[in-house]
Amino acid sequence: AAQLGNPEMASQGALHGLRVALLPHHKFPRRCDHLSDETEAASSDQPRPVVMHCYTQKTGEAKEELLKQLGAWSLQEGWEESILKGLKAGALATERLRGAGAGA
Repeated sequence: AAQLGNPEMASQGALHGLRVALLPHHKFPRRCDHLSDETEAASSDQPRPVVMHCYTQKTGEAKEELLKQLGAWSLQEGWEESILKGLKAGALATERLRGAGAGA
C-alpha cells in the first residue's frame, strides 16, 4: 500500500514477508547532475538532500571530488589520524582497567 501522504517515504509495500520502502529522490538522490554546487542547491525550492549516493566512478577519490563540488563533503582533513588517536587512547584505557582489575 502506498504511503504517498508521508513526505519521508515515496511508497512502501510488502510481499511474501519482504517489506520494501522507496525513499523520495529529492532527499536521497542517486542522480546528482541536477545539483551543480552548494550555492544552487541552497537557493533551490527543494530541501537539501539527507543522503547523497551519487552515480560516479567507484573510487574514493572520485566520490570525494564530486561530493566536495556539491558542497556535501563534511569530513575534515586529517580525520583518519583523529580516529586512530581515539582508538589508541580507548585501547590504552581498557588495558589499564584490565590491569587494575587483575591486581585487586
